[in-house]
Amino acid sequence: MYSKKSFRCIVVVFFLSGLSLFCNYSKKVVAESDIEFYYQEWENLFSWEDCNDIVPLQGVELYYSAQDFSLTKTCIDGLRDLVLHNPDLLFEKNLKLIQSLSPETYDVLPFDLDVFLTLQQDCPVFSLAECNECLLNRTTDLGRRARNYFEKKIAQEVVQGYVNVGGGFAFQDLVILTNVLEKNPDAQIDFYFIDPMHEEYIDCLVQRGIMQIDLATTDFLQLFKKCCYGSKVLLDMRWSHESFKQMLRFLKNAYPRATVKLHLYSYVEDFLAECEEKKIQPPKIIISSDLGKCQEARRGLANLISYAMEKEKKTIAFFLDKDKKTGKAYIYVWSNN
Repeated sequence: MYSKKSFRCIVVVFFLSGLSLFCNYSKKVVAESDIEFYYQEWENLFSWEDCNDIVPLQGVELYYSAQDFSLTKTCIDGLRDLVLHNPDLLFEKNLKLIQSLSPETYDVLPFDLDVFLTLQQDCPVFSLAECNECLLNRTTDLGRRARNYFEKKIAQEVVQGYVNVGGGFAFQDLVILTNVLEKNPDAQIDFYFIDPMHEEYIDCLVQRGIMQIDLATTDFLQLFKKCCYGSKVLLDMRWSHESFKQMLRFLKNAYPRATVKLHLYSYVEDFLAECEEKKIQPPKIIISSDLGKCQEARRGLANLISYAMEKEKKTIAFFLDKDKKTGKAYIYVWSNN
């Protein structure tokens, strides 16, 4: 039986205090008085140890194969303009819609396809969200400004794909991928998304042997109507499914010549073990933001960066964090160029 604890990762102990303990930076850029960039070559402070006896919990590939013509050009153009030029307003609109839902609506969401379709009429990407309790959440002024810098910087670097650790419900990725495709509408992107928040959704699909889903032709009830889960778990799974479907549907309609494949994993360990098993080259860009005190996520991120730096030249990693003492937002950028 696969166990997360059986995955042998060697990390230095002081990493538990956070990535911000790297202090010898080769370059510092002050974007604003309370937002700073730090650039440094990645030092070999961490090592990833191969473990041949691991059976990884495989990821699931999601894509959207065809345009959805129920979305009008006016709707798509207006949504694209918001994502590109005022993502904070779109986030606020999504948040208000979600907060307005009644308990009765939440009760039927796991089972009623029409409810999601009705809500999508107000906003086609309403289920995409971020953590409102994180230090740099988008409801704060600093959070909005720091995330905008972070997303624009990453979009400048992405060509063929990236890995996001702890992306929640993918609002940040909607912004990044839209900016990437705006400059290259013919791009072929493999996007790796790692977050235990979607563990039940992934586990249920993997257990049923469903490793690839075309979200243009598959709805939630087709996949899960026979699953014996409680309504709370089904609601979480439904939200996972619809978030990724809404994002990929929008991108396919806004940029029909592009191909975006989303590879979904619960844990960094799963992704790394599958890379080893299938000889997958990790993407050259790694991102993560606002992990707070989640030490497991921070350790996973460190091991992912070390693994990628070892396997791939010209790897670059971005990490957005906030220091409670200074009240500033820091964007750390490591590379092995």
